[in-house]
Amino acid sequence: MNSHRAAFASFAFLIAGAQAQADVADFYRGKQMKIVVGSDAGGGYDAYARLVATHLGNFIPGSPSFVVQNMPGVGSLIALNYVANVAPKDGTVIGAINPTAVTMQLFHPEQSKYDAAKLNWLGAPITITYIATAWKDAQVQKAEQLFSTELIVGSAGGASLTLPLLVNGVLGMKFKIIQGYKSNGAAFLAMEKGETQGNGGDALNNLKAVHWDLVRDNKLRIILSYGLKRNPDIPDVPMAIDFAKTDQQRAALRLALSNQDIGWPYVTAPDVPAERVEALRGAFEKMVQDAAFLSDAKTRKLDINPAKGADQLALVKGILTTPRAVVEQLRPIIGDQ
Repeated sequence: MNSHRAAFASFAFLIAGAQAQADVADFYRGKQMKIVVGSDAGGGYDAYARLVATHLGNFIPGSPSFVVQNMPGVGSLIALNYVANVAPKDGTVIGAINPTAVTMQLFHPEQSKYDAAKLNWLGAPITITYIATAWKDAQVQKAEQLFSTELIVGSAGGASLTLPLLVNGVLGMKFKIIQGYKSNGAAFLAMEKGETQGNGGDALNNLKAVHWDLVRDNKLRIILSYGLKRNPDIPDVPMAIDFAKTDQQRAALRLALSNQDIGWPYVTAPDVPAERVEALRGAFEKMVQDAAFLSDAKTRKLDINPAKGADQLALVKGILTTPRAVVEQLRPIIGDQ
């Protein structure tokens, strides 16, 4: 009798799962979904979002189409507040956001009208390792020299500002930051002209896509990694956290740098029905392994190093349990940037 009950329960479970998938397919069939990108058109986030928009619908039951909408401002905060609070919560709107939105919740809860731990994290096509670089003629050619010698770096904001500020404030490094460049490209051109000597915070995948020949030809040296684990592309480059001398320094760096492993994430609102969230997560995982997707990414010169939604959620929950003392230590360094 027990074996019959178990078999019946298993059969009922399969039937329920098939019905749920059919319901998801019925909902998405003929729909046009939206990816809301928290940055301008033409940038890295936008490029990945348009790649995702081309392929993700192929793996969602019902095969919906996609459109991309750019909603830049305040490090994706405007876009995320929209997705979490204004957009339909039916699984038709996805946010492509900056992972700093998680730490923003700690530094500026008054601006963050969401709980990152309650968002539905779907995955990311790319996880990021940020780096610091020095031009061939700079006095600083090794990370160790940053404790005694200034390296003049140009900044257009974002990581090129917050990351050198972070290691200056926490570790005592000596990046001298020149702000006001309109773009990372303008800051890079200034380095080539000799106006500055390096970049204090650039994404490794961006460097690989645009200026890897300069690294290959020893005109540009990668001197520091902000990653929390070794990147196989730069195995001999020291990590910032290697220079931490106290537990408090390590905790501060982990808080500020852990969003790299979250990647450039895709999320939906907390109230999206669970079966649709699971369908979207499953679609994302299938997409980043698909040959056509990977081929298209290669054509667009976009690296793929994905993160899963469940792993992202675990990282987010860990970040949000950071002791308040550590948050307050970082606030005057990067919290207001």
